[in-house]
Amino acid sequence: MGKLISWIVLSLFVLVVPLGSWFYLQQGLDFRKASLAELKVKDSLNLSLDTLSVFKGNVSLIVMHPSTESDKSISSIKDQFKNVPSFTIFENGVDCPYQLSYLKSMGLSDTSSLYAVIDTSGRVRSYYKDNSLPNLQKLVEHIAIIMPKAKEMDIQMKNQVQ
Repeated sequence: MGKLISWIVLSLFVLVVPLGSWFYLQQGLDFRKASLAELKVKDSLNLSLDTLSVFKGNVSLIVMHPSTESDKSISSIKDQFKNVPSFTIFENGVDCPYQLSYLKSMGLSDTSSLYAVIDTSGRVRSYYKDNSLPNLQKLVEHIAIIMPKAKEMDIQMKNQVQ
């Protein structure tokens, strides 16, 4: 009886745990690949026209048609990304240094949308048409995916002098 339990535990650790881990990680990889496929470049802003350098190096969310309905969504997104220094939100007509007509001349083509996500290189990754909950969840997922990762410190060995 003891040997049977030992074989069951051993097979659990040798077969079931690695297969379960692989399956779990594969689902995450598939999700990321699908999201990156949705985030193909739609437009590209001409950053030479960005005289204030507000888009260079930052992931930006442009709210093109602010309303009281979008204010609640924007405040929750601001709360979620408030500690990320490379993320900015611009509300057209409120705190956006450029008006929609100027952004259109920079390369923003779909100004009828409510939101536009721009990556660190000035490429428009996606437009969002409405304020529905699934659309806002997708917006937050996409921002998190294109957000640059913080560089981790390398492990350094201390040289011990004897």
